[in-house]
Amino acid sequence: MKDYGVKLVHRPAIKVKSDLDLSTSEGRQIVRSETSLIKLRQAKTLAKLATL
Repeated sequence: MKDYGVKLVHRPAIKVKSDLDLSTSEGRQIVRSETSLIKLRQAKTLAKLATL
């Protein structure tokens, strides 16, 4: 990285605050919203895979 003129910076590790429980209604909503975002972002890829 020094060849490119970029300084290395030490970053602290991110600690987990709490566990996600995907079996609750809030957890299911998280899965639904993330899935819909992925479907929107990857629409062309998913369409190509569907025609294989």
